[in-house]
Amino acid sequence: MTLRLKREGKRKQPKDEASAEAPPAGGEPTTTTGTPRQVQRIPLPHNSMFVMGPLTNMKWLHGINHDNRPSSTKSAAEQYNQGARISLTFRHIGTFLSKDDDDDDGLRIWGQGAKGKTREEAGLVQRDDDQREVERLIEAFGDENQQSEFDWDEKYGGGFDVLHFVTKE
Repeated sequence: MTLRLKREGKRKQPKDEASAEAPPAGGEPTTTTGTPRQVQRIPLPHNSMFVMGPLTNMKWLHGINHDNRPSSTKSAAEQYNQGARISLTFRHIGTFLSKDDDDDDGLRIWGQGAKGKTREEAGLVQRDDDQREVERLIEAFGDENQQSEFDWDEKYGGGFDVLHFVTKE
């Protein structure tokens, strides 16, 4: 397991969308510069579990890295199941979907992550209709993953009625 401190501050915004460069596959978005980030590597033996609390998740990026060392240098436990690894994430999400019997318009969404917070306020699920809403949600995900001082209410508090979106190339 590798833990790396998130960068402080906000991501740099490109001057215009045309000049924005996408990060390479597996890369990071352009961020503010500063001192090198602290990195911690934690060896996890076979059948181990690493539990992170919300404050650790807020301050640290984390990942289970692929081990590229030659097999001849790995222990039997490290070679188990061809070195396969798995990471599970458990979250409590209080957002709900329903299809009302008397509503032919489609699925309704409400709760913590939606715009309507109660079933009575439920809105119709938006698919790919509103690309700006999709972009706003993806931007919020990115900011949460990259910023240690993330304002949840500012980015997520208003909610999203987007579901099953596809990003543009």
